[in-house]
Amino acid sequence: MTVEFVASGALNPQYVIDWGDGTIDTASTPFFEHNYQIVDQYVIYYYYNDLDNPNCYFFSLDSIILTGGSCIMDFTVQTVEYAAALQAFSDNTSVPIYTIDWGDGSPVVTADAAMHVYGAPGIYNVCVQMYDADPTLPCELFQCHEIEIFGEGVACDVDLQVSLNNQTATAIINGNAASDVQYIINWGDGSFDTNPVAQHTYANTGLYEACIYYGSAANSECQTSSCIEVNVDPFASDCVFNFVPTVSDLDVTIDVLAAGAADPEYYFTWGDGSEGDFGLPAQHTYVAAGTYEICGIYTDLSNPIGCQITECTTVEVANGSGPCAVDLSISQLGNEVFVTLSGTGASTPGYFLEWGDGSLPLTSPTGSHTYANPGPYEICATYYDEIIFGCSATECETILITDVEEWDGIAFIEAWPLPLDQQLNIRLRLNEPGEVQFRMFDAAGRVIRRFAPYGLSNGERMLSLEVDELPKGVYFLECLTEKGHRTLRIIK
Repeated sequence: MTVEFVASGALNPQYVIDWGDGTIDTASTPFFEHNYQIVDQYVIYYYYNDLDNPNCYFFSLDSIILTGGSCIMDFTVQTVEYAAALQAFSDNTSVPIYTIDWGDGSPVVTADAAMHVYGAPGIYNVCVQMYDADPTLPCELFQCHEIEIFGEGVACDVDLQVSLNNQTATAIINGNAASDVQYIINWGDGSFDTNPVAQHTYANTGLYEACIYYGSAANSECQTSSCIEVNVDPFASDCVFNFVPTVSDLDVTIDVLAAGAADPEYYFTWGDGSEGDFGLPAQHTYVAAGTYEICGIYTDLSNPIGCQITECTTVEVANGSGPCAVDLSISQLGNEVFVTLSGTGASTPGYFLEWGDGSLPLTSPTGSHTYANPGPYEICATYYDEIIFGCSATECETILITDVEEWDGIAFIEAWPLPLDQQLNIRLRLNEPGEVQFRMFDAAGRVIRRFAPYGLSNGERMLSLEVDELPKGVYFLECLTEKGHRTLRIIK
C-alpha cells in the first residue's frame, strides 16, 4: 500500500504513520509504502507535526479493507430558505446505512437522501454516520458539515404550478431571482429534487402538496417558497378550460376556450351576489359599476372526477351607460362624512353608495357615515333607473380619515382656489390661541409635505401655502392644533 501525505505549514516537518498492524513508520518526506501480511480491515493513523514548533500538529485516521480499498463516505447539502436537501454517498461499501442528524434537535433520520425544514434561521452542524451492514466488510465513518439557514427575504418571489401527464408531474417555476437560481422541490410523497430537475413520477395516485424552496446563491435576501396541491387522479383526462370576459358598460359577455369533455357543462358565477348561470352563451348585466370576480366551472358530466376545472378572473365595470348622470358631493367633519347624490335621467331613480370600509351601503340620495379607523377610503355612488334598462352612472371619490378623535380646537376653516394653481389660500379661526401645523397627504394617505408651524390668536386669520411643485391630483390638507384637527379635500 502506498500513502502520500498532503500537508503544509511545518518548517521542519515530521510524518508518522501507524499502519494498524503494529507497524509504525516515521519520515521527513510524505511518501510511504507498506506491505500487509493478512487480508483484513485496518485503521490507519496519520500524524503530521513541526519538530521546531510544537503548536503545529495534525492528526487523522482512515479505515481500509484490503479486499476493496478504503471505505469513503461524504455528503452534500443544498439549502434554500428554511429547507435543506441532503445526499450521502460512499465508496468501497457493500450495504451502507446512513443516519442523519440535522443539528437542530429534531429526530435523526435513517436514509441516504432526505429533506428537512428548519424552524428558524441560523448556523447548524449537520452530521452523517455511515456503517456497512455487511459483516464481511466492516466499515463505520462519521462526517459533519456546517450549513447556514437564511430567513425568508423580500427581494424575490416565486410561483409554483404543476402540470400532470398521468402520474408524471412537471414543475413550472415562475421566479424573479436575477441570477444563480437554486431550488428544492418537495413533491409531497417523501421524495425531493434539486435544480435543474423539475419532473417527478408519483408511485401512487392521491392528493399531494408540492412545495418549492427558491432562492439565489448570490443574494441571501432572495429566499422564498410556494406550495400547491397536486391531484394525481386515476380518472384524469386531457380537458382544458379558460374564458375571456368582454365588458361593455354594465354588460359582460363570456368567450369560452374549452376542450376534452365528452359531455360538457358550463356554470358561471358573477361575483355580485346574483345566482349563477348554466350553459352558453354566458352573459350578465350588473346593477352598478365596480370590481367583480367571475368564476367559471367546466365539467365533463360523463367523467366529473377526471374533468372538472374552475377558472376565475376579475373584471372592472366602469361608469354607467345611457342618459343618466350623477354628481357626488362630500363634506367631512372629523371622522364623520356627509354625502349628497344628485342624479338626472332616471324616471324611477335608484341609489347605491359604498363607503369603502365594508359597512352597509347607502340606498338613498343623502346620508352620513362615521368611520371607525383612520386611512384613505374610496366612496363610490351609483345612480340608476330601477325600470329602464341601460340608464346608470357611477362616480367615485377618495377621502382621508386622519384619526377618529373628536376635535374642538378649530372654529372655522376654508381653502381656495379649487382646483389649485401655485398657491393655496386658507382662512381659519381658532377657538383659542395656539400653534397650528399643516400637513399634506396624497390620495393613498402618505404624508408628502409638512409646512412650518404658525402661532395664531383666536381671531380670524388668512394664510398662504406654496404648492406649485405638486402634480395634478387629489390631496388632503390636515390642520392640527393642540385641541384637535380638521381635514380638507384639495384638488389640483
